[in-house]
Amino acid sequence: MDFKYLLIDLSNYIGAVPCMIGIYCWNNLTSLMKGYLIGVIINACIGILSIISAKLEINNHFVFPLLAINTGILYCFMFWHLSENKIIRYSITVFYLFFILYIFYDLITNNIKYFNFQLFTLIDISSLILSAIWLNKIISSQFNITKKPLLWLLFSIFSGALYDVLLTQLSGKMALYFTNKWQDIFALNISPIFQIIKMSILAYAFYLARHQKFNSNKIPDLEQGR
Repeated sequence: MDFKYLLIDLSNYIGAVPCMIGIYCWNNLTSLMKGYLIGVIINACIGILSIISAKLEINNHFVFPLLAINTGILYCFMFWHLSENKIIRYSITVFYLFFILYIFYDLITNNIKYFNFQLFTLIDISSLILSAIWLNKIISSQFNITKKPLLWLLFSIFSGALYDVLLTQLSGKMALYFTNKWQDIFALNISPIFQIIKMSILAYAFYLARHQKFNSNKIPDLEQGR
């Protein structure tokens, strides 16, 4: 076993935990959380597949476009479902549709080996903004919000997107002012630990669904601004 990549492997395998909790609580999940769970299960399978292929010395670059496409579909479903405003729903659908189509264009024009990782920045920024908007709506309009599954689901998206955006901005500066050792520390240690924390938050969100169903219709619509 290569202990150098132990945390990375663990952060991928830990993705199975919220999946199992979500499946166990399936009957208590809203349609929104069921759809999100399916996307999380697919992402977890892709992550585990990347580990297995790497151990078999198979090039695992193919997982990156798969992750990007599934995440684009997942967030499109999530934020479309949260909004009742037709214009916002249309805008969300168009953005993520173009995002997915551009991934296919990138794969056609470039080899998978040269996948454009900057595409993840687009989806990180969009999910950061959209999750922040609905988090604000929930926090300003609900009571006893810490027991709301959707709050923690959105917080896992927001915190993950915020970390990824900050890391993207800092990685260039680290490469410029520090040695590659610092980049390795983030890639091999800090990022996997943060992923484990994010999966723990998501698992807690599904766990809370055992006790209640969250009605997303109670969230004030963006157009109405209630």
